[in-house]
Amino acid sequence: MSPASWNKYKHDPKLAEHVVRIPASKAGEEGTEHWPRSVVRAFKTARPGKG
Repeated sequence: MSPASWNKYKHDPKLAEHVVRIPASKAGEEGTEHWPRSVVRAFKTARPGKG
């Protein structure tokens, strides 16, 4: 998936429920969103189109 596509797909309920927030290493910075690889692969396989 391209980064532009990911911005859309990450809000899909099948992915959104699995998001994990990695805390920021420095005060004042935002944490990082992370999705387990198995969840992303399952989502990619299940969606219509190229997969």
